[in-house]
Amino acid sequence: MIRNVVLDIGGVLVDYHTVSFYENRGYDPELSKRLADATMYGPYWEQQDLGLMSSDWIFSKMKEAHPEFSAIIDQNLYDQTGIVTRRAESKAWIEHLRQSGYRVLVLSNFSQNALDHCPDALDFLSSDLGGSGN
Repeated sequence: MIRNVVLDIGGVLVDYHTVSFYENRGYDPELSKRLADATMYGPYWEQQDLGLMSSDWIFSKMKEAHPEFSAIIDQNLYDQTGIVTRRAESKAWIEHLRQSGYRVLVLSNFSQNALDHCPDALDFLSSDLGGSGN
């Protein structure tokens, strides 16, 4: 009998934005792609998700590797508002599962920085949906 449902956050409950994160902040598509390649697709981004290194360390390494983007990194990555957006159906889906008797858990490698700056996108993590907050 299935009693627990474990959901990933990125790509399941929220949409994760890479190139469009920069485009939504006013950068043209070509530059946005280059910025995403230098930051989110680069070798240091995973360290942020793993929580092993501080944001300061990660961003300093990105700026060392791409000094031409140093100011843009400072202006955009310390505040990651908009990097994820909640899918419209996420809260209702979780609520339906809970009302159907399932314990709902999330498992993700989501960075603290994104958690801090995207509370609306991650509001399904709160216990206000009913149930035990699991």
